[in-house]
Amino acid sequence: MQQQGEQNQARSAYFRRNFDQPAWYKRLAVHLLMFLLRMLPGAVKRALAGRMAARQVRKQGRRQQIIDVNLRTCFPGMSEDKRALRKLHFAEKLFTAALDVAHFWKGPRPALDRLVRIEGREHLDSALGKGSGAILLVPHTTSLEIGGLSLARRYPMLGLTSEPKQDIEHWAFKRIREQFSDAVLDRTASVRRVIRELRGGRVLYYLPDEDHGHLKPSVYVPFFGRPTATLEGAGRLLALAKVPVLPALTWFDVDRHQYVTEIFPAVAFGDDVDENCALVRNEIEKLIRLKPDDYLWTLRMFNNQPDGSANPEYPPPKIAVTEENRRPPPRRRRPR
Repeated sequence: MQQQGEQNQARSAYFRRNFDQPAWYKRLAVHLLMFLLRMLPGAVKRALAGRMAARQVRKQGRRQQIIDVNLRTCFPGMSEDKRALRKLHFAEKLFTAALDVAHFWKGPRPALDRLVRIEGREHLDSALGKGSGAILLVPHTTSLEIGGLSLARRYPMLGLTSEPKQDIEHWAFKRIREQFSDAVLDRTASVRRVIRELRGGRVLYYLPDEDHGHLKPSVYVPFFGRPTATLEGAGRLLALAKVPVLPALTWFDVDRHQYVTEIFPAVAFGDDVDENCALVRNEIEKLIRLKPDDYLWTLRMFNNQPDGSANPEYPPPKIAVTEENRRPPPRRRRPR
């Protein structure tokens, strides 16, 4: 009976690996596209990214509206001309990174070491030398995928991903991450499972800056001078993990045509979940201010309001939030 059960599990795993994924012709198209992009000279890709960025900025769609709201909220004193320039620089770096991801498609290559420069490795090496893993606190930048993959070539990285199913984009990114990451977990994995992996010596590339307040329990803490919903799970993970937490940032150096991953000294987190959430937002804000042109401004950073409603400045979501898929509104941070 036990042998039969193992055979059934093996068949199920084989089916998921070979059939529960996008159609073969879509996967073939991705392989061909990655090969062609990898063959393009760097100057050609930069020029192509510039043309794509200029076209994207001229379009007045939903994403441009979200970017405008975010920039006005974070930099209220910024002029219209500077805001337009920042939008262009952001789009150029976003498309450049999207084209350069092709270098990681077929696994480690010597060219990857020239493509990405890592600064502050001594901080992470020192943290790992204490006998446990570490958490890299990272904001969503245009080149975050490249930064995470470059680190995974050198450290036992723990990757978090969503199930690809029939989504070709998710399938492609999961395939890349699995080539480099020491372990890959689904984003719905429990905090206990993540902590177990961390204490085994792995490094978690953690991005807690999104606003998921209408989906998961959250707490309001200051972010760019505005109360912003932050997942309680982030504060709880940092309180329970008991491993070093280091801010990190990946940005694109235009002058050298090279990506830079900067790792900063560890930040002390305590046992209070609310205080940890506030500290997370503070550290993420400092990182964004260092390289604002590289941040992913298309995120709905301030979507949830204290009363549980959605930010009216943003365009309505494509999938409407209803009472069935809305969680209770995030709670306020308790006064000290």
